[in-house]
Amino acid sequence: MKPQSPQGHEDRLLEYAYGELPPAEARAVEVHLEDCPRCTESLREIRGVRTAMAPLAEEPVPHAGLDSLLAYAQSTARRNAEPSRAPARGGWRRLVLPLSGALAAGLFGIVVVRQHEALDARGPEALREVVSARAEPQASGVEQPPPAPSPMLGEAQEQEQKAADSAGAPLRAEEQRRAKVAADERSRAERGVLAQRSAAKKAAPASAEAPAELSGALADKEDEAAAGAAANAAAAGVAQAEPARPQGARAGASGVDTFSAHSTGTGSYGAAASSAPASPPPAQVAAAPSKAARSAPAASKAEAAPAAAAPSAAPSKDEQRAANLGYANAPGAQTATLSREADAARRAGDRSGEAALLREALGGAPARERPALLRRLCEAEAARGQAVAAREACRAVLAESPGSAEARAAQAVLERLDRTSVPAQ
Repeated sequence: MKPQSPQGHEDRLLEYAYGELPPAEARAVEVHLEDCPRCTESLREIRGVRTAMAPLAEEPVPHAGLDSLLAYAQSTARRNAEPSRAPARGGWRRLVLPLSGALAAGLFGIVVVRQHEALDARGPEALREVVSARAEPQASGVEQPPPAPSPMLGEAQEQEQKAADSAGAPLRAEEQRRAKVAADERSRAERGVLAQRSAAKKAAPASAEAPAELSGALADKEDEAAAGAAANAAAAGVAQAEPARPQGARAGASGVDTFSAHSTGTGSYGAAASSAPASPPPAQVAAAPSKAARSAPAASKAEAAPAAAAPSAAPSKDEQRAANLGYANAPGAQTATLSREADAARRAGDRSGEAALLREALGGAPARERPALLRRLCEAEAARGQAVAAREACRAVLAESPGSAEARAAQAVLERLDRTSVPAQ
């Protein structure tokens, strides 16, 4: 037998077992079976299956299935009869890739040739432009080292700068000193004018238009207002007579009284202590009207009042009543002036003067302005290194205005002081 696949041998053995082979092929199979034990075993198995299936009845072949099977066989035969169409289709696909590559190469060549033709038409100027355009990015990408400065030029500039600084330093210091002295004189003049006005209003004789029904409490108020006005006038006269002095020394005593009043609880923070030693009363206080003098006619009161303290214009009824009740003095203007001076001292670097001015401003500051002034005093004392005074001012802010922005700033200063004091301990 010719060498065949295992499937072909099985088909031939199956046909031999059913007796469907021609005599010549049947003899060839028998000769092969004598030399091939595997095919002999396969033939034995086929005959065993045939013997086992022999008792079964034969079923007729269905016509519908046979028709479909025949149609499938015919279509397969037709496809096998046309073998030339498949190679033709496969050959066309194999040519697609080489043709596309050749087309791309041709297009690239056409573009390059046209570009060169355009450059040749424009001439050498276009070529120089292209070369310069390509060279510019490369030149911009590399940083050129700066030229080395000339040592002689550098020394000359340094000497000129030193000479200018040495010549201008005394001038700047003199200008700052003059500005500071002028600011001090202006502030003292403003305070003196305010004190004189308040003293003049309070020391003026009682007007005939004042109501006669003032009670004993109103009379006491008048005495206190007159005494305070006379004291303010005396203090203003002393301030105008004495020469200019540093800001820190001017308000030192006020700061001591401020902290003593705060620590003992005799007054609010920033007010003068009541335990301060009393100075001898000036002449204006001795000339103030008493309770007995109020019963005298208005003419006697006018004679007792000093002529220099009389106002240029007679005050109205409302102004006279406010002066008698002690409200004629306007501390807000003086507080604003002191606050501006403290701000100027802070900008000039004089934190001691700033603290002293803030304490003086707190003496007559309204309640709404006290938290801001106390917060500034807290920061000034902390900047000076006075931790105890800074803590007292910050705690006063927290007590008077809790939860406000000033209180938060004071709390931050307290925390900073606590952090700096821990390493020192």
